[in-house]
Amino acid sequence: MDYTEKEAWFDALYLRNYDRLLRIATHILHSPLDAEDAVQDTFVLLLRKSADLRERPKLDGWLVKTLVYVIRNIQAKASTK
Repeated sequence: MDYTEKEAWFDALYLRNYDRLLRIATHILHSPLDAEDAVQDTFVLLLRKSADLRERPKLDGWLVKTLVYVIRNIQAKASTK
């Protein structure tokens, strides 16, 4: 997959999943700003792992699991302040 194909793949994936992930994160964190940060961090992690993740069913689950992981890190940092 060349750069243009990878960019198009990522853009489509982002558009398809962003709202759903944001709703999940907002529900858990009760902060729109923290929720947005969590979703953005999730997609950054996706970019780092994108070569390993191609199948949509696995990827959808990976996104949610990774989002929960990111949310837990945000909550842990907030509790130590």
